[in-house]
Amino acid sequence: MFENNQNPENTGYKDSFKLRFNYWLLENRDFFYKLAFIVFVVFDLFLVSLIVIFYVNYFLTAQKQNKIINHLVTSNQAFGNWVERQGPQELKISETTYVNSVNDRYDLVSQLENKNKNWFLKSLKYDFSWSGGKSEVKETFVLPGEKKYLLALNQASTSRPNQLKLEIISTEWEWVGDTFMADIMDKSKIEITKSEVLSGMDSILDRTSYSVKNNTIYNFWEVGFNIILYQGQKIVGLNRSFIEKFNTGEERQMENTWIQKLPQVTKIVVEPEINFLDKNNYIPTVGTGELK
Repeated sequence: MFENNQNPENTGYKDSFKLRFNYWLLENRDFFYKLAFIVFVVFDLFLVSLIVIFYVNYFLTAQKQNKIINHLVTSNQAFGNWVERQGPQELKISETTYVNSVNDRYDLVSQLENKNKNWFLKSLKYDFSWSGGKSEVKETFVLPGEKKYLLALNQASTSRPNQLKLEIISTEWEWVGDTFMADIMDKSKIEITKSEVLSGMDSILDRTSYSVKNNTIYNFWEVGFNIILYQGQKIVGLNRSFIEKFNTGEERQMENTWIQKLPQVTKIVVEPEINFLDKNNYIPTVGTGELK
């Protein structure tokens, strides 16, 4: 009996500890109520502070964003006004006429000028119309500051194309700014010499002969040429020709035949047509893959 009474497991030790702990809690319950209230208040204040900080930050950020948006809108409006002021001027069209070909067919021509020094007419779709007829639609380009002939050859018409006019169907402009180097992109560096008309005899057709030389530093996949024959101020002949793989420094002798008998010709215009702004027309330098 004595040994059993000395065993803590058989005494009221645990019950006594619980009683003392419960008594301590009861005695300090006001303190815990206050502590819980303080924790609740602090947590509530923390949440309120987060909400206040969020809305203040949102307000300040919104103001900043509004200023940025207003600045962008103002800048875009200013840029739009600048583009409108600096936008491409209208094309100048002159000397629209026709030349008799054979069998109710006519060659049509007009001269067009792009006065814009910083605007490249990347795509120009056009046709010719006249009383009772219309040509097929053609597409070309016009370099900044370039003046060129637009041709539509061998167009069928049962009557003379009177009241002939050039119609612009669509244009696609591209701003080239200061990147356009007129001293390099100069079609006059395709040199034309020794131009002459060779009159045919009997069954031999009339021909025009001329020499062309590539004085640029570039190799081109293709270069086109418009041939315009004048008798005084009147255009009396129109033709086209092409050169493929035209290398720098290369010179070629060219000839065009004419299916109609040519009148007396006083001036031969051979106009190169080459798109210096089309990178696909440049032949890469052998072994480097770079454009020359």
